[in-house]
Amino acid sequence: MARDDGLYWLGELDQNKVAEEDLAGKGKGKYTVEGIDPNDPDWLEKAAAKTQAVSGDTYVKLDCGLLTVNQINWLLRSVFGELTYCDDNHQLLWYNKNPDPNYRMMGKRRPDQIGSPMSEVHPNRGNVFKYVKQVWYGLRTKATGRSEVWTPVSMGHGQPILHYNRYKRIEDEEGNFRGIMEWVVDLQPLAEYYLKTNGLKAVKDEHPQRPDLVPSPGDIALEKKRQSTDANTAASQH
Repeated sequence: MARDDGLYWLGELDQNKVAEEDLAGKGKGKYTVEGIDPNDPDWLEKAAAKTQAVSGDTYVKLDCGLLTVNQINWLLRSVFGELTYCDDNHQLLWYNKNPDPNYRMMGKRRPDQIGSPMSEVHPNRGNVFKYVKQVWYGLRTKATGRSEVWTPVSMGHGQPILHYNRYKRIEDEEGNFRGIMEWVVDLQPLAEYYLKTNGLKAVKDEHPQRPDLVPSPGDIALEKKRQSTDANTAASQH
């Protein structure tokens, strides 16, 4: 397995220190908006009012561009894949919401989760919290010099990998930790395009360079739902 694979090097971290990682957002980051319950479903509107945040056609000078807030929104929600930003206080501050109401996110997020700490965004089931803490501790401390980690997501043992979650450490100009960006990308259309444009085809590797992946709680629930649907369909046909 590639050494940059999160399933490999995150498991080598000091797990006692990993367990101390605070996912509840009880601390304070450089830009933490205080005085508002992070779990308030109206956190975004209240925090925007308190900070007098700009919106609409107000211009924002970036390090390499000049855009209005509207243009920034249009640009980011058109980026390929799903992007999420959490600050250095473990709070979910933004994700690129797809304007298509029928779009099903691979890494599920909801507008009312904006402002919520990681302990509320992720379900406390199975090994979810343990893994989230590993990612945060590994990137916050820049363990072994790494500033990125990616993890393959499959439907369970022996099943194809569906997409990759790639996490990147966010730093300011002085190299201080300012949060984590998550990028989730569906591999299938990329793989199909690569094969088609190069006149290639995929064949099964009898000696894959990766072990079976342990399914997440979400994978298990989805597989049970599919099995139940298949069983009901089969029963109705008899």
